[in-house]
Amino acid sequence: MFIYTVTVTIKKDIEEEWVSWMNDVHLDQVMAAGYFSYRKLYKILIPSQTGDEVSFVVHYFTESLELYEEYAKKEASRLQAEHTKKFPGKFKAARSVMMEVI
Repeated sequence: MFIYTVTVTIKKDIEEEWVSWMNDVHLDQVMAAGYFSYRKLYKILIPSQTGDEVSFVVHYFTESLELYEEYAKKEASRLQAEHTKKFPGKFKAARSVMMEVI
């Protein structure tokens, strides 16, 4: 199992709108692309963010590294651009891919 992880830090003033949009639009669009078997969205509680930010992590699960690479090549840029257009200047994102070991 491989996990594509996206950590997103957003401004607290858009938290409700962002979570709603992720749940109602973005996560479904990523899943509809057909490269991942399921996904989970988490809010980071500890360590807590200071100031006006809050962080979330999305895990997208896939059966092979090749499926992730195909997603990255064919779909990722478009979907990331939609996120940027929806929340310009209101977030930071970091991405990684992990492999299940045990």
